[in-house]
Amino acid sequence: MHTFHNLFVPIFLLVFTKTFAQTGCGCDACSFFITNGFDGKYRVRIDSADQNSLADPAQNLVAVHLKFNHTQVGDLEFSLVSPAGQVVRLVSPSGANTTTLFSNWDIRFLPCGEIAQPDPGHFANWGDNFDWGTGGNFTGKYHPADGCLENFNLGPVVGDWVLKIKDNGNSGNWNGFLIGFHLEFSQPAGISCTPNPPHPAPGDDCSTAPIFENLDGYSGSTAGFQPNPNILGCGTLENDSWLGFVAASNSVTFVSKSGNCQVGNGIQLAVFPDCAAPPIACSPGQPSGAGLTNVLTANNLTIGNTYFLMVDGFSGDVCDFTLEVVPDKFGDLAKPAIPQGPASVCNGGSAVYSIPKTFGSNGYFWKINGAGVFSNQTQNLETYGNLPEPVQVLWGIGGGEVCVAARNLEDTTTFSSLQISTPQSVAVNLPAKYLCQSELPWLPPFPHVPILESGIYSATVSAANGCDSMFSISVFVASEPADVFFPPVILINNQCFSLPTGQQICDAGSQIFVQNNASGCPTNYHFDITKIHFSPIQFACAPVSVPFLVEGPAGADLVFQFPGADSVVFSGNNPEVFYTHAGNFGFFVTSGAVTIPYPNQFKIGDAPDAEFSIFQNNQTFTFSDASTGDVGQFFWDFGDGTTASGANQVHDFAVPGSYPVTFICSNPCGSDTIIKTVEWISATGETGHFSPKITVYPNPIFDGNFTVLIENSVEKEVKIEIFNTVGQLVFIKNFNCADPENCKILIEKNDLPPGVFDLKIQTPSWRANRKIICLK
Repeated sequence: MHTFHNLFVPIFLLVFTKTFAQTGCGCDACSFFITNGFDGKYRVRIDSADQNSLADPAQNLVAVHLKFNHTQVGDLEFSLVSPAGQVVRLVSPSGANTTTLFSNWDIRFLPCGEIAQPDPGHFANWGDNFDWGTGGNFTGKYHPADGCLENFNLGPVVGDWVLKIKDNGNSGNWNGFLIGFHLEFSQPAGISCTPNPPHPAPGDDCSTAPIFENLDGYSGSTAGFQPNPNILGCGTLENDSWLGFVAASNSVTFVSKSGNCQVGNGIQLAVFPDCAAPPIACSPGQPSGAGLTNVLTANNLTIGNTYFLMVDGFSGDVCDFTLEVVPDKFGDLAKPAIPQGPASVCNGGSAVYSIPKTFGSNGYFWKINGAGVFSNQTQNLETYGNLPEPVQVLWGIGGGEVCVAARNLEDTTTFSSLQISTPQSVAVNLPAKYLCQSELPWLPPFPHVPILESGIYSATVSAANGCDSMFSISVFVASEPADVFFPPVILINNQCFSLPTGQQICDAGSQIFVQNNASGCPTNYHFDITKIHFSPIQFACAPVSVPFLVEGPAGADLVFQFPGADSVVFSGNNPEVFYTHAGNFGFFVTSGAVTIPYPNQFKIGDAPDAEFSIFQNNQTFTFSDASTGDVGQFFWDFGDGTTASGANQVHDFAVPGSYPVTFICSNPCGSDTIIKTVEWISATGETGHFSPKITVYPNPIFDGNFTVLIENSVEKEVKIEIFNTVGQLVFIKNFNCADPENCKILIEKNDLPPGVFDLKIQTPSWRANRKIICLK
């Protein structure tokens, strides 16, 4: 019967795997032999997942697919363990001793919240003691024997999912195979996995040993490892290999079996508390011990500490080996301490950070949040080994966090973080020091050589956190008495100057301030104060003149600039400024190499120049404002008894005829009027006649002579009149235009005094007004 089983199982597996195909994360042909009395594990390591949180309602384990056979399924038990440690028993042993030869199970386990579809004659929850019989093929959907898949709605997707397999071996030599194992998730995007990943190789010495949370079921070899003669073992070490673990209890037992031994002596075991101490437990092995069970128990362990299991070929042997561990689960990986190092680093400085050893870790993952980089110019850094390596960080403006997580082959902790601030270098300007000759040499309150004369002295003092302090001090050394002359002080209008004593000086003139130092050495400080008087203008209409009065000893040395002024006249040191146009004006004063701006002192307005354009469509005329200047109000008189206000107008004339259209635009500085005659002839369809475009230049006038340009006029006879601001006629003359389309009239009035004048232009069919300014 036993021989039949050994022949049956491989042939059965070959036929069974031909039809197995599955999507999800797992293996399609696991080929995992379940021997009688087997107690082990099959792992699927999920390496990545776009949605990694099982606590998210959108991500769940929705099915576990198992495909297996067994010659006596009543001995068989399957339990699933998640990366977070939750355990659900899928298949429970029934204890039935009936054979299930040639029976196959291709079944799914569903969440308890879904409806199961068991095979006929079986219950929804696995665990009934039903005789499955021989030659059956079962494809139902079941609920787990103990627990629900909903229990896994906590923790990550990524990590090791372990299928614990146990054959209770109640009677006979009954074996089986795990052929398929898949995990199906509601959000499968980005999920990749490694079925039954190999165990990491042992370390060649204690310092390179991988750290495990679980060594139960580990398989390895002592081949290829170098001897460590300096290690105090239980005997001679010749090809020792090393595995680390974190104690979860005060006692742990290792049961090791050796195989494929080159000599036949088997292996020896020892447990070490660290890499520099002698072993605390030994199982030295024996001659011809290959294939024998080697049992080692280590007691008095400290929970949470890391220990190291040494596996060595006894007496020079080289063997493969497997481990069973009681208890099988070691301690969880501890979270590392907060990084140790300076929390305040000067901007641009670097600092070294370290952490003490973290129990259960064989590596560390460092990262930076914020304005910092590791010495290799990256934001992330991995270090390896049981003893954490320090890292160096260069910090920039704003600082950030330096963070570290511990890791081993089965787990990675959350990060521990240290907040880093990055202050700027500090400049310390000490109060000036006044000395007499008798007080020299003098030492300042920072590292410096003795001071022997006046000057500015400085030094940089480095702080412990790399942020320097830069000290400076002005030293004045005087004879008895001494005179110190300061640059000229310029004040305008009501400004005042504060002496070192706090006294306010508001008048122009030379001032002397006397101060005695601690030794009674007097120093005379001389201040020359120059004052500029003028009247700021909140608003005035051009033309405007602004007189200045300059008082004080430095008045003659001042240089004035008046951007935008039309002219400046100086009387001694005192300028008078003339503005004949609108604008917002200021001035500059230069004293030596220093120029002081005084912007926006004079706001000046001007009366507008009226102008408008005309567009005709039959009897409908569109009048559009084309005036220049800051216009506030508009008035229209259309010559037919109607008026209007506003910049632009559309007007219909009721009957044909000629109409003088008067346009007046105004602001606080005055008004301007222009009259244009329009003619509407309805029967013939001819367009109306309008007053032409008029240009006066130059304006302002500097010598009384100017030109009036009249374009597109229909009249040859033109009368020119000039009135002053009180309405007196100062010029009148009639002209005859040879070319009405481009009439250019030169006005020569050399005796025209400075001021603002009203220019009136008149023909038989139209009139117009313009304002002119004369400057001399």
